[in-house]
Amino acid sequence: MKHILFINPNKDTFTNPTLVMLFEQLAELSDVCVSLLSQEQIVAAPSHLHKIKPLDFPVFAVTWSKKIWSWRPKMKANRILKQFCRDEQVSVIVAIDPIGLIVGGRVKKQLPKIQLHYLSFELFFRNELNNFPYYQKIKKKEIYYSRFIDCLLVQDEERRNLLLNENKINLPGIQSFLLPVSPASSTADPNSRALWRSKLGISESQVILMHSGSLDKWSGGEYLLEILRNGLPENALLLIHSKEKLQVSNPIHRKLLDFKAKGYPVMIHDSLFENYAEYLGFLHVADLALALYQSDNSSPYTGKNIAHIGLASGKFACYMSQGIPAVVTHSAIYDRLVREFDFGFVVRDMAEFRQIIVSLDKEILLHKQQQALSLYREILDPAKSGRDYLGYLQENEVR
Repeated sequence: MKHILFINPNKDTFTNPTLVMLFEQLAELSDVCVSLLSQEQIVAAPSHLHKIKPLDFPVFAVTWSKKIWSWRPKMKANRILKQFCRDEQVSVIVAIDPIGLIVGGRVKKQLPKIQLHYLSFELFFRNELNNFPYYQKIKKKEIYYSRFIDCLLVQDEERRNLLLNENKINLPGIQSFLLPVSPASSTADPNSRALWRSKLGISESQVILMHSGSLDKWSGGEYLLEILRNGLPENALLLIHSKEKLQVSNPIHRKLLDFKAKGYPVMIHDSLFENYAEYLGFLHVADLALALYQSDNSSPYTGKNIAHIGLASGKFACYMSQGIPAVVTHSAIYDRLVREFDFGFVVRDMAEFRQIIVSLDKEILLHKQQQALSLYREILDPAKSGRDYLGYLQENEVR
């Protein structure tokens, strides 16, 4: 029986489409055992992933406390983990994000026959950490343990190159695979558009720009305000879906609520969906979906990590999976993909929105819808991207 250990310091294991895809594909292999070392999860493992065995280890095994005195329980957890890997004959550790790499790297250093695969979702950059001493320590250790990596998993070429440079990784010495953050293929009810437009009181003649998700600066909140200030054509409406009620204590939320009260063309939908299928149906209200990102220096997570989000954007991939053309902010990967697939529009200035909407017609939208689906099928479909990595695991006789 082959044994693979995933180490995830995050609480989103079973809402992360990349991890769910890998677990599902591994579950189909009768001679593979998969264990998970992580914190208590926000969402429990779905029933069809019952083969994934959670480990009951001390929380310090996968967290990195800011308190200096916490090194003793960390070392104890490391000894327990190392003994587990010996006893259970773990052959591969899939370490997720910097803390996962630190935990897994310690084991790899002491048990060098184990393969260490680094799955990176978040990129930290040394020159952005001067005001974040805690993250400076994490980054230093991430770079150190990167020397023990056998295989690198990241979302796209641009993020891979940035990570190789930041962590001083010599690519010719290791394998690498691209795994975009993307949902499994799923088809919405073909009547969804008409049903939801009727429910929301939106006519078929209106052009709907949709923003779905967080409303912060990094996720394009200030860009939405700028779009409304610049003005939209009379037939256009900005539809915002937020999982939470907007709060007046948040400056971006407050301004959006103010614009709405003043009659700007913005609609806010903050009701929860019963399930994922209902959410997918809701997305089809949109003519254009927005994946606008704006980096800032408020956090190690929102600087270059956001400026180069690329195919780490699950929101972008979700739109593509439904054949909904997207408007995205400029980045090297989006620039290349829009040339190859014409999935929508890349903008550098929010003033471009008015002309984009004016230029739209049914023929253009239909073409871009088909191209969005082509992009998903050829590049983003996790079933396709995961197969190459699973093949590598099998070819290398995981045991």
